[in-house]
Amino acid sequence: MVWEFVMENNRPSSVDSLTTIIGGIPWGEILYRISNDLLVKQNSSGLERILRETAVFVITPVIGFNRFITGRTFRKSPSSPKHSYDFQVPLGIFGRNPMLAIHLKYKDALEKEDIRPYDYFTFDLQLRGGRKIIEGAEVFTSGLILGKKLNFSSGGRGLLGLFGEYDYLDSPEAGIGKMSAMGLGPGWTANYDFASKFFLHVSGILSGIIGGTTSSFALKYGGTFFDSYEKIYEFNRHGGSWHFGPGASARLNLEFGRNGLGSISTRFSQYWLRSIFIKTGEFLSVLALDLNYDLSRRVRLNIGVDHYWRNATYRDFLLREKTPFLHSSVVFRF
Repeated sequence: MVWEFVMENNRPSSVDSLTTIIGGIPWGEILYRISNDLLVKQNSSGLERILRETAVFVITPVIGFNRFITGRTFRKSPSSPKHSYDFQVPLGIFGRNPMLAIHLKYKDALEKEDIRPYDYFTFDLQLRGGRKIIEGAEVFTSGLILGKKLNFSSGGRGLLGLFGEYDYLDSPEAGIGKMSAMGLGPGWTANYDFASKFFLHVSGILSGIIGGTTSSFALKYGGTFFDSYEKIYEFNRHGGSWHFGPGASARLNLEFGRNGLGSISTRFSQYWLRSIFIKTGEFLSVLALDLNYDLSRRVRLNIGVDHYWRNATYRDFLLREKTPFLHSSVVFRF
């Protein structure tokens, strides 16, 4: 709310107010966990301590400010609580653009008996450079709201419950414009680590969502496409064509590999939105396939392809667009 009404220098839009304020809840919790649980290390000192406290202030300024005025920024203690997580930073090329990404899986719920909201979450951020410095961006998040831990007879473990998600895509180079989706739904995650050093990680979520997306017809024919039909199609028509309404999403992630060698992984995401003002359906599918080769315990090579399908329907009109992108990167694991 502060961002929409105080920080920006233009009139707040209705759709931005909804997505920023409501979407700020899961984002706030995820950034809080990253700052307070993973970056803060009370027994660190010297340059490491300076870098950690600076990163906390950059990612979550309120936490950084509170730590400073209460003296915790400088206070040292014998130890800090340990948390379970996987953290990867890929650096490489996406299509023709430079790319930086962050993949974080926070896994405290798999180690605890008493599970609290967001004791398990995933956070995947990808930024792509270009003429505008940041040419494209994608964020995929999911967090466990409530659920139970699963232990399989084969030795695997996982979670089953209600998950929240907030996803955002801004990919002009892929021809899909902007899209946001926030919602709730059933989901699961399962991890199998076999005695032969092979592993299998599977997760999925099916959500009812509220979201917005750039009109496919406006992308194809221009922002005045619906004017000839005397239709109002935007939530707040003061810049850019934007469908807003309810919908559904589905996501499936799978990775199979061998420790010390590498893995093959795939991700499929499907979004469907129905405008609340006009009988238009917008469909977006994203399929990613990656090959990973481990150079060491901390560094791996990645090569893969991301494929985008964009479909839209209105009256007798049907639009279909598809765009593939090759990508490669060096992945640093922490």
